[in-house]
Amino acid sequence: GSFGARAYEGTFNASRGIEYTIPYTAGSAGSIQSSATWIDDMAVGASMNLERIALWGISLKPGEEGTLLFDNTWEAPDYWAEGNLTLGFFGGGFIGWSQEDRVAVIFLQETQEHYGFSLETGEYLWGPTAPQYYLDALDDTDSSSIAIGYGRVIRASVGGIVYCYDIQTGNLEWTYEVADPYKEILWANNWWKKPVSITA
Repeated sequence: GSFGARAYEGTFNASRGIEYTIPYTAGSAGSIQSSATWIDDMAVGASMNLERIALWGISLKPGEEGTLLFDNTWEAPDYWAEGNLTLGFFGGGFIGWSQEDRVAVIFLQETQEHYGFSLETGEYLWGPTAPQYYLDALDDTDSSSIAIGYGRVIRASVGGIVYCYDIQTGNLEWTYEVADPYKEILWANNWWKKPVSITA
């Protein structure tokens, strides 16, 4: 990565770095997710496979550091294991985390469905959503095909269709096809899209 290129065969000055060590009691399974760790708020731990999703959280609030907030395991539907489905792209698991909305989102690659889980209790909230366009299963960049903000999950990928879901319910609010009028995309009629930001 870029840090490695700068530090190779040299000395890196870490005097301005931050060390943040907190003793805690881990939840039922898995490890802390770096993309779901928010200083002075919480850290989320997870373990997932085709049979179950385990989520747990610990407090990072000053004075409450390391306190277990929740620890919950959800049994996955049988069709996950029967179909040998992929959680996230390349088995990466959760594709989006919202600190503001306290929701985590999983995408099943082969069925193009989403599921939502509470980051207040670790419980299943919603899903499966209706499948997205089949070409979205070809995406290889799960975290860059999702944007979360203002209570919405925005997804756009290889199929060139932008989807907007309510993050609390999983309800599809709207879609938008990004048509390719020049027919430059050889495998579709839409441009391959990635959400960059959300504005109100």
